[in-house]
Amino acid sequence: MSTAIQTLIASFQEFANLRAPLVLTVRVAPDQLYMATRVVGALTKDDERNVMLFAHPAEGETASEYFAAWVDAINEEFEGARPDFEKVKERFFELPPDVLPSVPKRPAFDQRTEPAAAFVAWIERVAEISRDLAEGVVLVTYADDELEAEVREGLKRLGRMLGSGRVKLIVLDASTTPLFAEGTTASSRVRVGSLLSVDADAMARFRDFVRSDEDRVLVASGGSNLGIALSMVPEGASITITSPYRGRAAFEDAVWADLGASFGARRPNGRRPTADDLARELERVREERSIETLVVGVDARPSITPQFLAAWVKEVAHALASPRTKIVLVEDNAAPVAPHLAADLTAFRTTSFQFGPGEIEQMVTSAAKQPDAPRQERFNAFIALAGYASGRSQHQEAFAHITEAAKLAKDAEERARVAGQEGNAWYRAKDFDKSAQAFQRGLDEATAQGSGATEATVADLTAGLAKCALRKGEYEDAAALYEAAANLLRHAGAMLYALGYDGWRGEALRRMGRLEDADRVWSSAAETARKLGADFEHVVPDFLAELAVRRLRLAEQRGDGHLAQELRRELSVFDEHPPVAAEP
Repeated sequence: MSTAIQTLIASFQEFANLRAPLVLTVRVAPDQLYMATRVVGALTKDDERNVMLFAHPAEGETASEYFAAWVDAINEEFEGARPDFEKVKERFFELPPDVLPSVPKRPAFDQRTEPAAAFVAWIERVAEISRDLAEGVVLVTYADDELEAEVREGLKRLGRMLGSGRVKLIVLDASTTPLFAEGTTASSRVRVGSLLSVDADAMARFRDFVRSDEDRVLVASGGSNLGIALSMVPEGASITITSPYRGRAAFEDAVWADLGASFGARRPNGRRPTADDLARELERVREERSIETLVVGVDARPSITPQFLAAWVKEVAHALASPRTKIVLVEDNAAPVAPHLAADLTAFRTTSFQFGPGEIEQMVTSAAKQPDAPRQERFNAFIALAGYASGRSQHQEAFAHITEAAKLAKDAEERARVAGQEGNAWYRAKDFDKSAQAFQRGLDEATAQGSGATEATVADLTAGLAKCALRKGEYEDAAALYEAAANLLRHAGAMLYALGYDGWRGEALRRMGRLEDADRVWSSAAETARKLGADFEHVVPDFLAELAVRRLRLAEQRGDGHLAQELRRELSVFDEHPPVAAEP
């Protein structure tokens, strides 16, 4: 997955988990509005903590009609969940009825009052009575220059009136004048994201491939956003298979296993399947399920012998008789398939859906260099560029970007962000005194009355001071500051991020010689992480492994053989102990 998409995923996760802001607007180029909607849909479809609801304004709608249509769409969404809940009741029929989940009855939508206010009152009530279904409701819509003025104003009012934290709003904003202009609402309520750019040309090539009456196989470069591309295909007409190419037998076994599980594909008995077998079975599945075009995505990374994988591609490309059955192969960039394909083979095409390694940086560089770009967009761009530069130890360039960002900062919250980036730049330059001074300056701005800074911003600046104290040997201060930062994040609902600070707090205690206290902090963090595992299964195992390594070293230092043995058993699932950073 590309760095850009990983960044977006992190942004959406943070937005969903923190109590503030309540509105996230993502600036989108007008010609990419449709694709951006697809991207957000793909990124948010697996969010099990919140109900994601999409609504798009129809041409000529009044504000009343717009919000009434949204109410109808939400009611349909809940009605669609009813069969699933009936299945749950059938499975757990022996339980008392009052403990069984149920689809809540929605309140009436009062259209006699101002449309936005009526909708806010209605959706807040829906979120309140739906707590058994999800922690919150996230509304997703878009705005562009063709949006009716009345609807536009209604969306602005909606963003300002949300208050409980149970309901949030994501707006993909392609308007020339941003929907949430600077100064129109509290900065702690609305976060304006950077320009979301999608490789529209690559997506167009994918669309052309799916529609083509000639192409059967498409080879996409590794790191491609295959999931987003496949989201363009009707539901139930695509599958993504992960099958690293470490030999043809294992590769084909994985492909057939996933096709069998998802589509009931029948593998031939008593012999190895051929490309013709695969083609016939995919065509059978397509016809039985009345699928107009069946698209099978195969992620073959890593590939140790690309020339043999290329041979499989050629066989399958020629075996697929119908152009309505297609395969997308994601190749390994380090071992590309394309060079091994015959030049005259017309059954496949190569393309890429990926953001290149420096593409996001190029996007923000472009935004920073455009003097007519919105002030906030340029401010965000310079902040991002400073981070890129200091991460590469280009300290002079980093400070130049920070200077430009400082010129554009308009309030205490933005000045705090500038100071925080300056603190990070000095930290990476290993001047911990100047780094601490910058973090303290940012903290003063963020905690000033009326600054509008979020708890997450204050926590980040506090943790900046903590890591400076740790590097300077001021371990007692470091432990106290990390504890304060973690508590701020816990209060904001960002439990996972808080655990990271707990990890470094334990390290400060260990360096002070308070070994039992350090182990107590790490043990508690591990217990909390296990409870969060279901929601953050992609990162919790790594965090638990890191904590286990830290606790193992501590147990050996204390001479606690029993605990050491227990932790070694916990770490035995790894070929080698996971790396643990020595410094933050």
